[in-house]
Amino acid sequence: MLFDCHCHLESPLFDDDIEEVLQRASGNLLGVVCSAVEPKDFEKSLAMHDRMPNFLYVSLGLHPEYAGSISAEDIERAITFIKEKSENIVSIGEVGLDYYWCQDERTRQKQKEMFRRFVDLSMMLDKPLIVHIRRGKDKQSNAYEDAFEILQQGGAKKVLLHMFGYKKLLTRALENGWHVSTNAIVESSKDYKKIVKAIPLDHLMLETDSPYLVPQMLKSRGVKRNEPLFIEQTAKKVALIKETSFEKICSQTTLNARKFFEIG
Repeated sequence: MLFDCHCHLESPLFDDDIEEVLQRASGNLLGVVCSAVEPKDFEKSLAMHDRMPNFLYVSLGLHPEYAGSISAEDIERAITFIKEKSENIVSIGEVGLDYYWCQDERTRQKQKEMFRRFVDLSMMLDKPLIVHIRRGKDKQSNAYEDAFEILQQGGAKKVLLHMFGYKKLLTRALENGWHVSTNAIVESSKDYKKIVKAIPLDHLMLETDSPYLVPQMLKSRGVKRNEPLFIEQTAKKVALIKETSFEKICSQTTLNARKFFEIG
């Protein structure tokens, strides 16, 4: 069975039918990790975990896109909350750097400061990190280089590079023992296909990032919202790229996720 290592079931897009979504997922997947990325959704995600403790697992963090608007006090409150709920979560994230929408250097510096706080938090709590990195439109800065430097300076060991798309640093990531997850974007992106082709299978996990990134086949049928059930489409594509069986992709990526998140 498959494991969705990164989704956003706390999204309002699931409010009307979350129980049906979870029922479909639990009937076909071994588990999911729901990543809540802003404080207002922390309790909501933990409540879902309470209802399905052996299927839905929770990761908590602050997405880098909020660095420009969130106050220092709110960051402290989020960190305090995560510390208090550490026994109820499997990881920290998603956190990281996103330079695509953030053009000004001041806000990028705030992203870096916030990211460092969460790297330190993950080390203190002995929790793995789910890391988001996105390059900017400018050529002067590289979010991947900056994020890798922060991770290495912080001594981060258990790192999942969510939707990683920068092949130049893949070797460095693997040398650090980090993992990579891919999703339906591998159907259309040459860069992601190259990464999936190159990465050893024991360092790869699968995700949906739902409700975003609907698989192409389903999108062509009018499906507008992704959900964990649809991870099978990504697994099939990865099997083709890596020239192995669908069953092998399912078993190995699920094993990787269970080990990474320490799920029995």
